[in-house]
Amino acid sequence: MPRATIIRNPVASSVPSRETLEAAARKFAEAGWSIEIVDTQRKGDAQRLARKAALSGSSVVFACGGDGTANDVANGLAATESAMSLIPAGLTNVFAREMGVPTEPEKALEALTNGRLRKVDVGTADGRRFLLQAGIGFDAEVIRSVTPAEKHTFGKAAFIAKGVKALFSRRAKKTELMVDGRPAEPNLFWLMLANSASYAGVKVAEDTAAEDGRLTSYLVEGEGPLTAVSSAASVLLNRASESDNVAVDKVEQIEVSTPGLPVHADGEDLGDTPMRFGVEPHALPLLVPKTEGEEGPSN
Repeated sequence: MPRATIIRNPVASSVPSRETLEAAARKFAEAGWSIEIVDTQRKGDAQRLARKAALSGSSVVFACGGDGTANDVANGLAATESAMSLIPAGLTNVFAREMGVPTEPEKALEALTNGRLRKVDVGTADGRRFLLQAGIGFDAEVIRSVTPAEKHTFGKAAFIAKGVKALFSRRAKKTELMVDGRPAEPNLFWLMLANSASYAGVKVAEDTAAEDGRLTSYLVEGEGPLTAVSSAASVLLNRASESDNVAVDKVEQIEVSTPGLPVHADGEDLGDTPMRFGVEPHALPLLVPKTEGEEGPSN
């Protein structure tokens, strides 16, 4: 009997109840699947539980939570043969939406019986996987400044308020980089490395896909607050190509040597630079439901 595990983050916003998941899972038990549901209790549990599930024989591990839960599960499945899948919850669910996963648990679980396997890229930050983006500078400072209580109480509004403040208060810093072996020393305000097209639910990297084997680099420079504000806004409004202070590139590896710059990956604080970023092409097997009209057998 094939086995699957659902790793549920009970504190994620809009997370399905265990009863809802159990009812949905029963229908797939009738199709021959053994499905276990486990709850996280503290930070890092999803990664630990995902690895345990994979090593215990689960061929599919579902991340039931937001993008942070998905990030943890993706890291837990590194170097295993288990596929990842998704049951969206949380504030944004950017990765699940980009992968076309429905929010209803039963429909998301249909990947088990009517799914297709995608081999997607993962970015890396000193070996830590990310699915969406890594950020150095501006947005990492914002993420670090939002407390868990503010996130829980105000949701996206907390990040917007802290983001506006950081746009005007943060200053660019001369930064030593190595970009695919080429040295650079920009006056860096923000460096975003995108593995997918969406940032906080907004399409900003139209030509970026999690299956192209590269990251899209957005390097935002700024000599003063107004320049930094307009340049960062051009990225968020998908107009980076119109700004003289934003360099867009396709890269495989970037090393940031300058110390003390804050870093995040998929919205999780990773500490400070120096740090090395890269991409692992087609490293994560991702099981997703077939879209309407899609034909052919599951991989």
